Amino acid sequence: YFVSSEPGLRAFGGSSFGGINALCAALRYPGAFGGLLVESPSLWFGEERMLRQEVPAFKGEWPQRVFLAMGTQVR
Repeated sequence: YFVSSEPGLRAFGGSSFGGINALCAALRYPGAFGGLLVESPSLWFGEERMLRQEVPAFKGEWPQRVFLAMGTQVR
């Protein structure tokens, strides 16, 4: 499949653990994607390290468009 070399024309998305993968891709490759879809990410995974440490410490460029959707039920 053809993938554009323009970040504005590329997006990464997933749900549940796929949402974690999308977040990881955005954190590891800043500026590589113009859009991010994070649907029901399993942010409790890995003792919530992604939510509590990795995202707050991120200093890179976030995609221009980010869609994040998740529930509110606390485990």
